[in-house]
Amino acid sequence: MAKRNEICVTKGGRELLGQKMVMDRLATFGSQDALLDYFEEVFEFEFPKATLSALENGKSSPTVDNLMILAQFAKLAWQNGKPFLVNPISNQPFSHGELMEILCEQLNPLTGEKSELQFHNKS
Repeated sequence: MAKRNEICVTKGGRELLGQKMVMDRLATFGSQDALLDYFEEVFEFEFPKATLSALENGKSSPTVDNLMILAQFAKLAWQNGKPFLVNPISNQPFSHGELMEILCEQLNPLTGEKSELQFHNKS
């Protein structure tokens, strides 16, 4: 049974989201510290560096709350000319629902293409 505020994800989905986070962070912010400084400036609270590292490494499944925060951060960063977690097809930030699709391997964040693969290799 899933714990409260957890979502079903695949290992491959976590890794894909992590890859996309690293690519966009390096292109827009450079370091994790620079991204986290901007995050704190936008939201006026700290996002834990350990959580960011775990997500980027694909080692951790985000909670529903963290996924919502990431989607909102991506939207605000994009509106301020700092692209992060942007769909390469629409050139818009991924929504909360799209981030969930990435985690289930239903959407490839590197290409923006939908996939028929879903719910395999759960971990």
